[in-house]
Amino acid sequence: MDKRIALILCFALVARALAPVPALGALDAKPALVPIMLDDKPLAMDLPALLIDSTTFVPLAGFCASVSKFSTIASQDDTSLTVRMPGIAVTAIVRNPYIEAGGRYFYAPAGLRFVDGAMYAPIRTVAMVFAFSVDWSSERNSVILSSGGKLALGSEFYKEADVFWMSRIIHVESCDEMLKGKIAVGSVVMNRVSSPLFPNTVHDVIFDRAHGVQFPPAFNDLAGREPCGQCVVAAKISLEGTKVVGNSLYFDMKGANNWASRNRPYVTTIGNHDFFG
Repeated sequence: MDKRIALILCFALVARALAPVPALGALDAKPALVPIMLDDKPLAMDLPALLIDSTTFVPLAGFCASVSKFSTIASQDDTSLTVRMPGIAVTAIVRNPYIEAGGRYFYAPAGLRFVDGAMYAPIRTVAMVFAFSVDWSSERNSVILSSGGKLALGSEFYKEADVFWMSRIIHVESCDEMLKGKIAVGSVVMNRVSSPLFPNTVHDVIFDRAHGVQFPPAFNDLAGREPCGQCVVAAKISLEGTKVVGNSLYFDMKGANNWASRNRPYVTTIGNHDFFG
């Protein structure tokens, strides 16, 4: 190779290596602005709501301040934000696709973003923190929020036994999966709890034998398995009713030839698991 060409390529590679890396959650293009209405009144925030990849995001601190005059920023850096309001703290970390509020965990499938130095979160996730309903008005071209509820704290909302068993079955079935893969297993459990075809509690679904055994690890000292922290988070997100696998009632290892793959409609694949309705 010509020495001059080699030198140019060398400089190019060095320049690329030294180039600044975009912040996690950063934007590639300027997003559109989205009006937000709360109880038929415009919601005034210090920063605008933005449409990013077909999802409406709101500035978390600004949203909290507009809803609660007692809202204060407890801590903030370039990756996380904690806002305190009477009786509740709201925490968001860019690398985690969820918001923690009052011991509750709300999934943010579109992730969290830092935009111009501010933490942004999907409006539907933030609305759950305040027990707001969310709708879209094509006439007003606006997001419509309605108040009326109050957030129950995690200590009141989650049943201890449900978290205990759900976190353990998620751990033994999907401890090596990403968070979404862990939530997927919990979604199957909750879908079965809601189905008239299966038992109606988390414990009884996990240990159900009447319909075959969906969770074989449950019968190998499940109570003695200590779940990882992310499995506990996934359990609580699942108990919120989050669905990442539609109405799936079955799952197995990806590509496995089994009863579900032969007899039930395929829904999706997440990580190393196939899911069936």
